[in-house]
Amino acid sequence: MTIQEEIQNGESRTLEYKATLSHDSQKWIKTIVAFANGAGGKFVLGVNNQRDFVGLAKSVDLFELKDNIADTIGQMCEPQIMFDITAEMS
Repeated sequence: MTIQEEIQNGESRTLEYKATLSHDSQKWIKTIVAFANGAGGKFVLGVNNQRDFVGLAKSVDLFELKDNIADTIGQMCEPQIMFDITAEMS
């Protein structure tokens, strides 16, 4: 199943999506920890509650965003969580 198909099926125990990443990391780090403590999961940015692909703002520096996410997970999670960050362009 593709990520697009998963998103169309809605959020689940292994999938959560947000239109944007909150600056308050407490709002999303709990999801990352829950995925790490469970069966894993996907946290997708650029998808709104209506399951529309809205993408990220053009002003977002993708490399900086990925680095900030990785740094936040590394600083806030003990023991360390193994994760991958990927970008899909359309």
